[in-house]
Amino acid sequence: MDYFDIIQNVAKIKLGEEPSAFSDVSSDDYYKIRDAIDSAAEEIFKNNFHDFRKMETTLSVTDGVGSYENVYGIINDMLVETSSSAISDVCYTDDYRGLVILNKDSEEGEPRHYTIYGGEIKLYPIPDTTYTLRILHDTDNWAKYVSPIDQSSTASQAKVYVTRTEGFTAGDTVYVEPKTSRAETLTISEVSSTGGYLTMT
Repeated sequence: MDYFDIIQNVAKIKLGEEPSAFSDVSSDDYYKIRDAIDSAAEEIFKNNFHDFRKMETTLSVTDGVGSYENVYGIINDMLVETSSSAISDVCYTDDYRGLVILNKDSEEGEPRHYTIYGGEIKLYPIPDTTYTLRILHDTDNWAKYVSPIDQSSTASQAKVYVTRTEGFTAGDTVYVEPKTSRAETLTISEVSSTGGYLTMT
């Protein structure tokens, strides 16, 4: 059952009639149904553990820049990798005020601490050169629905419509339900920032 099927079934029960085409779903008649389905999907996704939420993403940080947008959802761990491939922990602190006081002189060096404040990752010390952060996180993006690109696609492509495309990059590998009979490994071939979907192969 896909997103449209769910709307049709709920509409039959609640309204006594169903939309005949997906284009009808955007009308105000189906607003409450769309909203209830979206809320239910978010509740199921965010309040339950799912292996496919686990991701590792790299972030290149630059000399003199200590704040970066947090597009990673829930960060579980952060590692810093130097140009010599040495890897060490970047420790989380929830004390943003303390980090500001520590960093009052804008000390630069290899980041050892981070916090999340105002939707941004704040690093201390501020990077003194280019470093690669390895961010282990639970994405809070969830798929709204999936649709095929075309009926004759030989590459089995599909569009996965998501709540937010930030944090995804073409070439990322996505694991769906690993270690189950439904396990799939997919690769993102394109990220559409305007359409709100990922093209998967």
